[in-house]
Amino acid sequence: MSSHTRSPSTLSFGFVVTLLVVIPTLASAEWILPKKGSVNLDGFLVVACAQTWYPEVCYDSLSPFVDVTEKAPGHLALIALDQAVKETQQFIARLPSLSDSLSGPAKIAVDGFLKIVTDNGAKIQGSLTKLQKVVGGKPGASFEDTMVAIEKDLRTSVSTVTSWADKLEAAGNSETCQAIKSLKYTITNAWNLVVFYFNDETSPTFT
Repeated sequence: MSSHTRSPSTLSFGFVVTLLVVIPTLASAEWILPKKGSVNLDGFLVVACAQTWYPEVCYDSLSPFVDVTEKAPGHLALIALDQAVKETQQFIARLPSLSDSLSGPAKIAVDGFLKIVTDNGAKIQGSLTKLQKVVGGKPGASFEDTMVAIEKDLRTSVSTVTSWADKLEAAGNSETCQAIKSLKYTITNAWNLVVFYFNDETSPTFT
């Protein structure tokens, strides 16, 4: 925990809803969680990934990148967001060649998605830059205001990618569908872990 305190007057309604809806209860997690007090890396990562919509994807994708000495939700959220940025960039790089190989509704859908996903990538990169400052202790604004802005952009990104995943699936291009589903999982989990970090930082400490 940090010294950040939650101020209901400054926390937006949208973020409150996110905290209530996005975070699944640990009781509903399919994994067997480590015993209380466990400090091993796997235990930390399992508990953190249990907060995401796609816990198995979270664990498999993040475990190679998490330093065994670093067991902080903020650090984990940074890694997840960095992965989301990189995967978005890789996806954007693939779209032109995919478009050239398509025709009809599938080509129209992919061409329409290129600008959207490029804008989406810029938002995610912006969120990563803001979170780096927050975790580094230099948010430039209030902690809550910055985190609310990050959460809002990521929530929008998740909505956009999910919508286009449905459109591309309807267009019938399986290769593109698999790529965008993977992107959706990565961005969604990064969003969930940002909320997990916020919740960890602002939960009161009782003594």
